[in-house]
Amino acid sequence: MKQQLKSILYILLFLAFVLGQDKQQSFSDFGKKHLQQQSFLDFKKSFAKKYNSQEHELFRFNVFLENLKEIERLNKEITTAKFDVTQFSDYTKEEFLKLHTGVIIPQEVETSSSSQSNSDQDERKLQSLPLDWDIRVNGPGKLQAVKNQGNCACDTAFSTSATVENLYSIKTGTNVSFSEQQFVDCLYKRDGCQGGWFSEAYNFVINTGIALGSMYPYKQVYGTCKTLEMGNNLYKISGFKNLPDNILQIKQSIVKYGAVAACVDASGWDKYKIGIYSIRTTAKTQCNHAVTIIGYGPDYWLIRNSWGTQWGESGHIRVASNGTGGISTNLVFQPF
Repeated sequence: MKQQLKSILYILLFLAFVLGQDKQQSFSDFGKKHLQQQSFLDFKKSFAKKYNSQEHELFRFNVFLENLKEIERLNKEITTAKFDVTQFSDYTKEEFLKLHTGVIIPQEVETSSSSQSNSDQDERKLQSLPLDWDIRVNGPGKLQAVKNQGNCACDTAFSTSATVENLYSIKTGTNVSFSEQQFVDCLYKRDGCQGGWFSEAYNFVINTGIALGSMYPYKQVYGTCKTLEMGNNLYKISGFKNLPDNILQIKQSIVKYGAVAACVDASGWDKYKIGIYSIRTTAKTQCNHAVTIIGYGPDYWLIRNSWGTQWGESGHIRVASNGTGGISTNLVFQPF
């Protein structure tokens, strides 16, 4: 009898333990879900997100949860930068790349980058350059405020216009904003929000000219070309050059002649918040996004993006210059 009571007591204690664990686990799950829901509410408020149905919002919430997992993984793997919720945190990777990167590389363009090694002579010249440089502080010329391309994959238009704006301020002493919308509407016989390439954009400025942004404002959508309506109010450049795949020469060009446009692999930039971005491998990557390099540091390139000031370091990103940052240093362009 006593043995039976002991057995029953053990069973009851075991059941109490199991039920207690389940209850504790359920409270833990509840707390985690509550935090996730609150994070999503904060995200919607911060970035003014609105969805057209409950089903759509549920889909975006689940995408958001997957991106939170990826943010946690990146913060563990990459110690030189911090990753966090951004305006892209309810986008799938495919959506992000389609809407916010838009480089279309011509078949004749060689996209593989060199090892970026420098000769001993280059190394000595690099040591004679300033350790860091920021056009916003040091010049030459001026830069416009950070712009936002929105859901239009016309980043080549933004990087091209940014370099031309900087060049114009160097030549004239006047700080103006040029029209990205003109590229979107007029550069191709198709929707300019579907991407482009640097040489096509620069040749357009050489041959046709670019209007002021105030005369031809940005709409984020493809529209009817209005270049003829601009009359003589168009600015032209003499030409542009593809800089050598050489860190020294790129830095010298920035210090002496101003901002340069560059092609980068921005596949992992959607979650970037602050710090020096790098990937863990030195394997060559395919560039997919056009940006503007406005300076450098001892171990990074200082890049101005076109995703607004809520992203990154007030619209900028520092990218490792040791070959792990995803910059195609053989695809760097400068107008003159």
